Amino acid sequence: MNFYMTTEPMVQDRHWANSYMKGAMQEVASLKGRLLILPLAKIRGEKEDIVIVNSVSEKWTTQRVRGLLARGMRPVVLAPVSNISGVSTVSFDFYGAYRMLIGKLMAMGARSLCFIGAVITSYNDREKIRAFTDCGLP
Repeated sequence: MNFYMTTEPMVQDRHWANSYMKGAMQEVASLKGRLLILPLAKIRGEKEDIVIVNSVSEKWTTQRVRGLLARGMRPVVLAPVSNISGVSTVSFDFYGAYRMLIGKLMAMGARSLCFIGAVITSYNDREKIRAFTDCGLP
């Protein structure tokens, strides 16, 4: 079985992307496998190969996952949620973490907080914004 990773172009510019990729490579190496990081068009995998889909936008993710499923491959989505039945997703609770952070800051007396740099197509960033608004911040 082979492991591949395909990464949304905008993810490559994120500060955390290299950490994800390094961690994924180390984990696959510990399983005596190898991880190839390639654009989706260059993945020539076989049925049952696993492809990690590293992305932040739902539309890009859904398109790639459907294409991989059609080829008989097994996608695993890293980061945003996937609403496609039968697809494994590794995600993070940005909403809960930001609610806790904002609550702590407000308990310390903060009344004006600012969230800068959100990418509206990013599910994770939308969850962070939702945490801000649910805490009563504009």
